Amino acid sequence: ARRAIADVEQLIADGKTGPAYHLAVRAEDVLQNDPLLTNLWPEMSVRVGFRTAPAGAEFYYKEYSNVNGEWLFAGRSPDNTARIPLGFFRWQIRKPGYQTVEVASQGVRFDVARSDGTIPLHEVGTIPSDMLLVRGGDIKLDVPGLYHVDAVSVNDYLIDRFEVTNRQFKMFVDSGGYTNREYWSGPFVRESQQVSWQEAIRAFVDQTGRPGPAGWELGDYPDGQDDYPVTGISWYEARAYAQFVGKQLPTLFHWNHAAGVDLRAYILPMSNYGNEGAAPVGAHRGLGPFGTYDMAGNASEWVSTATGNGRFLVGGAWDEEPYLFYEVGVTTPWDRSSRNGMRLMKSIGPEPLPPAATAPVQYQSPDFHVSPVPDNEYRIYRRLYTYDETALDPIVEATDDSGEDWRRERISFRTAYGDERMTVYLFLPQGIDPPYQVVVFFPGSNAIHQRSSTNLTPGAADFIVKDGRALLYPIYQGSYERDVGLDDDDPDSTNAYRDLVIMLSKDLGRSIDYLETRPDVDTEKIGYFGVSWGAGIGAVLLAVEPRLDAAVLWGGGLWLRPPLPEADQRTFAPRVSVPVLMLNGRYDPYFPIESSQRPMFRSLGTKGDQKRHRVFESGHTLPRNLAIGEALQWLDRYLGPVN
Repeated sequence: ARRAIADVEQLIADGKTGPAYHLAVRAEDVLQNDPLLTNLWPEMSVRVGFRTAPAGAEFYYKEYSNVNGEWLFAGRSPDNTARIPLGFFRWQIRKPGYQTVEVASQGVRFDVARSDGTIPLHEVGTIPSDMLLVRGGDIKLDVPGLYHVDAVSVNDYLIDRFEVTNRQFKMFVDSGGYTNREYWSGPFVRESQQVSWQEAIRAFVDQTGRPGPAGWELGDYPDGQDDYPVTGISWYEARAYAQFVGKQLPTLFHWNHAAGVDLRAYILPMSNYGNEGAAPVGAHRGLGPFGTYDMAGNASEWVSTATGNGRFLVGGAWDEEPYLFYEVGVTTPWDRSSRNGMRLMKSIGPEPLPPAATAPVQYQSPDFHVSPVPDNEYRIYRRLYTYDETALDPIVEATDDSGEDWRRERISFRTAYGDERMTVYLFLPQGIDPPYQVVVFFPGSNAIHQRSSTNLTPGAADFIVKDGRALLYPIYQGSYERDVGLDDDDPDSTNAYRDLVIMLSKDLGRSIDYLETRPDVDTEKIGYFGVSWGAGIGAVLLAVEPRLDAAVLWGGGLWLRPPLPEADQRTFAPRVSVPVLMLNGRYDPYFPIESSQRPMFRSLGTKGDQKRHRVFESGHTLPRNLAIGEALQWLDRYLGPVN
């Protein structure tokens, strides 16, 4: 038992509070009231109270990532002295005759609880079994670019546990939903022009011209996909189906509140992103704080809220980047992409939704009318990004040859600041002879919320390697296991943010320093590929790193909140001289085309014939195949074709 206490201390030091707790429970049976163990309990556990209405419910939990693990008994309500380990858990609250509550929670901060901490239970049959109660309150949008929107007070409401499925939507089709005008409340507006219902309905057909989602045939979905989310629907079709079943599309406020986007570090790894297709609803185990599944990934979900002439799509889809769980997308309400699905809500009581919740929301229009800084001032800022050429001390820590398209090496070396080491992953293309052209990758903000790079793949940059170039993927300060407490990639005017940008630049520089030690890399042909966060910050990095020869900025622009001038894109963009391709969506809400994309493109110092801005009819997520084609043509043009 004494040795167990030492093991408990080590587990706590390693951040493994769950295993430490369970080992300590076993040791406590032998070492009653041991002072050493007593002092350790607060470092791995917490005393909690369980309260339900009515009382008598049993609480069970398991580690959030341990999906198939055993449910562990924690206590029965009412109990104010229960003890549980520190951590993030799945909970089940059970009482015979009442619907089981299954939610995710950090410790025992149950979002389903009332203000006094009591969790209401509902007798079986009192609320629809496929819907969940969401506690209302004053809801503030946790959406980058919309932090300025005032909080809205909403009542409790119900929301679907899962996305609407093909089987459910087929009932709408088979019952004549596309021909029954009572489900299609207007108006229908295309490019600021109102169109008739008859004209609108002609656009909502499947691949054979029958009424139905865009990917269906002969009014039906593919065999075996009963429980897959319905996709290929416009906003108008989603609204009509909601009226058919007596529900509503959630507003952005209702959806964002129910999704628990503040828990994204836990939910995202358990969700359907970066895959080749949708999955049956609930197959991925990204459980939210109110019991929902697939609000992150699987299918993008329409909400009722408008912004300008567009509508929000939220959550992101199976082939998109995880940051779309909290950054949202915008597109025309006519869009019928194979990603577009829905989840519905229902108000409780007769009161309509408050006007503030249903009103359009607008992104702030930043003031970008700032003159470039003078040369003497710029030179001062530029010196902040220099670093001493100290020894790298590189170590190849692991190699993996199991991939069909690449060989992966994990390498570490010393950073240019502090007493730290950083990791990079080098993906070398199979079937290509060295020396390799190489592209350095900078990911989107999903890298901020993922805590481990252990199983890292090229992700959105996989086409670079498949086309025959090497890809260097640095683990930048603030990403993956190098967490520094960032909430998102949105900048601010603090010194801390300025210092972070400088460290990001130095991480890029040290990564290229490492490439220069590799005889199998052509250091005369180094490209840069930045996605979203990486595309925005690219306006700084391309100016201060002279060894880059071409760049592709995928879904970026000027930040809506400018930082201090020492880290501001507007300070550095005019000093960029390498060829730059900007790829953007016309309806991108985070980098609006007129106030963010075009000002950044115009401000780039690259010669006019060596920069290009390609705009797609999309939101923040670009049409992947078209964008890949543009990116590869650009790299071929300025790095030369792959051998």
